Amino acid sequence: MKIYTISGLGADSRLFQNLQLEGEIINLEWIQPTQYESLKSYALRLAEKINKEEKFVLIGLSFGGMVATEIAKKYKPEKLILISSVPTRKELRPLYRFIGQTQINKLIPTMTMNQNAKLLAKIFGTKEVAVLDAILKGSNPRFTKEFINMILNWNNSQIPENIVRIHGEKDLILPCPQNPDLKIEKGGHLIILDNHKEVSDFIDQKLNSNQD
Repeated sequence: MKIYTISGLGADSRLFQNLQLEGEIINLEWIQPTQYESLKSYALRLAEKINKEEKFVLIGLSFGGMVATEIAKKYKPEKLILISSVPTRKELRPLYRFIGQTQINKLIPTMTMNQNAKLLAKIFGTKEVAVLDAILKGSNPRFTKEFINMILNWNNSQIPENIVRIHGEKDLILPCPQNPDLKIEKGGHLIILDNHKEVSDFIDQKLNSNQD
């Protein structure tokens, strides 16, 4: 079965580099967003890369999980796996929702996006500073700014079927929900890097049980 992965905000498939799964992993690389495009519109355009004539699994990380949620609402994957992500607007921090309502994020210069890997590593709760720095240097700040606009204006309230949630207990970016399917003790936002074996084993377990 094909497993499609969607990375986090401003990042690429390198965040999934340590993920070891039984299946064909296909990374959905970002496409050019249009100015002020909605998250739903962007997700459905990205979904054109998916072969819907055969069964598939979606794995979304952080912002990629929100994109995967919008895809799953329409195309019904066998499993929707969210890592360090949220499926609805109400789970975003109140501050994020406030910024979206006031639109003050539009005042932030594009050039300030994707800077200071050491600071972001502390916020994300990861020791993988070198990996994060390489990803940030290769990312497109204009994409990042448009993706932030999408998050802040996202209004989804529908939770798709067959959802599996994996979250770090100490996530400062998107706080851990009360009852995720897997809670990584002391894990931060980038458990996909720091706890990749535990995450991989749990996903394989879920996918194998789905085939029984």
